[in-house]
Amino acid sequence: MAISVREQCIYVELEAAAGSAETLVAADAILVEDLRFNPAESLRMIDRNVINSSLNPRKSVYGGALLGFQFSVELKGSGSAGVASQGVGDLLQACAMSETVVGSTSVTYRSVAAQERHHRFEAGR
Repeated sequence: MAISVREQCIYVELEAAAGSAETLVAADAILVEDLRFNPAESLRMIDRNVINSSLNPRKSVYGGALLGFQFSVELKGSGSAGVASQGVGDLLQACAMSETVVGSTSVTYRSVAAQERHHRFEAGR
């Protein structure tokens, strides 16, 4: 069952170091529209391929769930050349884009190879 809301606010902050907790502040909030969660979309079941005296296969065990979500966000610049947009740049980086800032000139984003970057959000961490 998908939960749907029309307009919500999410907080986005990139980790300074992998696995480190970040402190969220009001400036990290981004207004999003059409936020949709799909909690049962990808349950992780772990196969147990153990060797034993039985011919019966072992049952898979529940190994957690990944939460899928989608949303729409306004794509907007910071208003100043060479200054990255607050929040939107973090979202693009979380989607495997690299950010290049050239002071007082431009900010560009490009796709990063899939093996170079992996993003995961786990509730409660």
